[in-house]
Amino acid sequence: MPASTPNPSGSADPKLIPYGQWESFPSEKYNKPWGDKKCIIYNSPNRDVLAGTIYAHGKGTYTWPCDEFIYVSRGWITWEVLGGESFKLVEGDVIYIKEGTTASYEMSPDYANIIVFYSGEGKELNVEDD
Repeated sequence: MPASTPNPSGSADPKLIPYGQWESFPSEKYNKPWGDKKCIIYNSPNRDVLAGTIYAHGKGTYTWPCDEFIYVSRGWITWEVLGGESFKLVEGDVIYIKEGTTASYEMSPDYANIIVFYSGEGKELNVEDD
């Protein structure tokens, strides 16, 4: 298999379909207190859908500015959803979080996930501002 190449422009060119092992895409430092590094695998042309990976650790509380689908690819994460349940996700588990949800979380030191952000038509995503 050739090296994994992301499609951050959202090009419709069939030669630019990103594929490969999730850890093989190039990553960069993520300037968040809980983020170690990130990889943008795909970003739609109008910037309302973004898929990638995040390697992180630590804990905090956050209010989601957009919908987010998370697949836990390594480690674990505990959740305490404001007005909802508390639970733990481990490797292979998934969660879908709706925009406006507030939750406290704690991630294992080796935590990594595969994510898809969706902001809705006409609302551009910016992973540096989330």
